Amino acid sequence: MKVSDGGLENVIIYVSSGLLPGVTYTAPTTPIELDQLNCHYIPHVLTMMTQQRLTIRNSDMTLHNVHAWSEKNPQFNVGQPVKDMVNVTTFAYPEIPLVIRDDVHGWESAFVGVFDHPFHTVSKSGGLFELKLPPGYYEITAWHDKYGQKTKMLEWWTTRGD
Repeated sequence: MKVSDGGLENVIIYVSSGLLPGVTYTAPTTPIELDQLNCHYIPHVLTMMTQQRLTIRNSDMTLHNVHAWSEKNPQFNVGQPVKDMVNVTTFAYPEIPLVIRDDVHGWESAFVGVFDHPFHTVSKSGGLFELKLPPGYYEITAWHDKYGQKTKMLEWWTTRGD
């Protein structure tokens, strides 16, 4: 966790309500990558869409495991005993947070926000984030693994055409 200039890093920010009902979104074909490097999951927090591939790599020369502690998606617990071993998975259901831990290294964890829409992101250094939304009324939720979640209504209208 890093706080600078009043901003908080590693916050999942997403639209929690206000999207048009019945609209479906196609998952990106580009996989999201989660790396086990120096006995830490990199990145610590990430977001993705349902059915988007998550590639999990062991970049260390030591045994790791990938243990998904999910509530809505099937849990899994797989070993990665050798350097450069890769596992690929997808998640069928939205879930926040979906926790991934390494049972070998108790401090090693990652938090995944899985969404059925593309309106989500993770704050960067200084708390910076970008969330592109069409005009409308939205409930926006911010979630952090230590500080929990906060929700706020947002009215977003633009005259610039974007």
